Amino acid sequence: MAIIMAIGNISKIILFTFGCYQILFMISVNCQSYFGNSNGAVAPTSGIGSNGYQNNHGNAWQGYRSYFEQPQQQQQPFQQFYSVVPQQQQQQQQRNYYPTRQTTSTIQVTSSSTSTATSSSEPLVAVAKIEGKDVQGIVQFRQMPNSMNLQVSGRITGLTPGLHGFHVHQYGDTRNSCTSMGGHFNPDNNNHGAPNDQQRHAGDLGNIEANQNGMAEFNMLDQRISLTGQYSILGRGVVVHANQDDLGRGGQQDSRTTGNAGGRVGCGIISLAAQ
Repeated sequence: MAIIMAIGNISKIILFTFGCYQILFMISVNCQSYFGNSNGAVAPTSGIGSNGYQNNHGNAWQGYRSYFEQPQQQQQPFQQFYSVVPQQQQQQQQRNYYPTRQTTSTIQVTSSSTSTATSSSEPLVAVAKIEGKDVQGIVQFRQMPNSMNLQVSGRITGLTPGLHGFHVHQYGDTRNSCTSMGGHFNPDNNNHGAPNDQQRHAGDLGNIEANQNGMAEFNMLDQRISLTGQYSILGRGVVVHANQDDLGRGGQQDSRTTGNAGGRVGCGIISLAAQ
């Protein structure tokens, strides 16, 4: 009887041990299913047993993997967003930097206005190259914008010492030397006079004086002639005469038209100068 009881106890111990071993085996399988085996291999997604236990936990492993991998998959939209943001900022910076067509038009208008203002602040300049048989020189005409004063300056050589009549004539025509330049420039149809007279030809500039070497240097201001408007002398002629101009005070008929200044020893065409 004692032997039978001992065998029964041994059987219970064996069953208990086998049950513990089965429990430990199930725990081991669960750990490998969720966390992988010891060498880093991932647990399989399909079962290997006939009871389907491993299959169920393979599906659980799939859910576990998809759960922990989901943040990585969700990073893609954020990566796309952060890659788009610099492009949008760059496009906005380009729009802010490069003017639109309307802004460009405004800039062009502003530039044009600036250019006009700059050009209007610069003087108008004209020149005449004086040529004759023995006479040569340069005369410059300079006028500031909106100014009535025309500056006339120059140097002429080859003259006889003394005073010489100096006038602006009607035409800038040198086909027949200086004689084809016509009479004094006289748009008001006045008598000949001095530069300071109220009644005078517009082209009456008085006299220039040559030194003993035959050179005349001069610089004068005149308010009757101009480089613009009704009294513009551009394209007309300037003449140096052989004799002194009597400024209309000689009493002869020629004094009232030419000032008895004599022949024309040198002349040139008044042309707009390059700036």
